[in-house]
Amino acid sequence: MNVVTDLAAMGFRRWHERRLIVAHGFLVACVIALVMVAVSVEGISLGSATKPLVTNVLLLFASGAIAIWTWLRYQHHMIAATTLASAATCPGCAHFGAITCATQGQMRFQIRCKKCDHAWTLETDAFEK
Repeated sequence: MNVVTDLAAMGFRRWHERRLIVAHGFLVACVIALVMVAVSVEGISLGSATKPLVTNVLLLFASGAIAIWTWLRYQHHMIAATTLASAATCPGCAHFGAITCATQGQMRFQIRCKKCDHAWTLETDAFEK
């Protein structure tokens, strides 16, 4: 994902909205994986005759790994969305959301206001995968 090209193609508001939608999709997947963790723990504790112990343990580890991975992806997307949103107010004219990324360097973004053409720099690694 390249933030500069995404912001140029979609604009800040659509980029921010999509980033939040993707983040909350990961959150829903995390909740579903946590439910599967609870189901597999319940299967282990009851000693279910329909599923062997190995299957429940494998389900426990797989759903736990998925829960951890989806939680980390949720955090990544939320941090990126809130980082850019916090820098989306132009210091020159105080207009919110009318920004575009002019350049992208290593851990640095040059942001430019569409309204007054004021430029400022955002230094962060929140946008890296």
